[in-house]
Amino acid sequence: MKTQLLELIRSDADVRAEVERLLLNSAVMQEIRALREDMNRRFEEVDRRFEAIDRRFEAMIAELRSVKDSVSALGSRWGIQTETAVREFAQRYIASEFGVRAERWRHKDSELDIVIGNGKHHLIEITSWCDEKTVRRFVASIATYEQETGRKADRKIVVTAHATGPAWRLAQEEGIEVFSG
Repeated sequence: MKTQLLELIRSDADVRAEVERLLLNSAVMQEIRALREDMNRRFEEVDRRFEAIDRRFEAMIAELRSVKDSVSALGSRWGIQTETAVREFAQRYIASEFGVRAERWRHKDSELDIVIGNGKHHLIEITSWCDEKTVRRFVASIATYEQETGRKADRKIVVTAHATGPAWRLAQEEGIEVFSG
């Protein structure tokens, strides 16, 4: 049978072409399988590299968050200490030099610094950072003060290291003076 098959392949062009096609397809398929295996190995290596890069980025992000938290805490402490220093200055120096009274007024959620002199009430917000929220809170505290004391503010003042543009505009609309560095 082997001899007959070989003779058939030699003598019949159609059979020979079909056998060649089958052999070629088999070789091509083996080559394709080998290429696929090689590509899979390469993709796995690329995936491992990306996973390593992802881990490094996650570590960097965690470190940046830590730095941000540290800077934020430092800024917060600096802001509180600066506010306290300005308040202390107003209470001790301005009060004694100009014969006015400086005090802190609190009522529920409202808190104000007040300088009272010559019958005038100057309501002051001392803050390291002033944004629209700060101005709105100050406006609400002023309204509470005026309602609770029956006394209208003669001047409304924000003392801050930095005020945002929207905070400046809102303060101006509300008749609040802003002193900023």
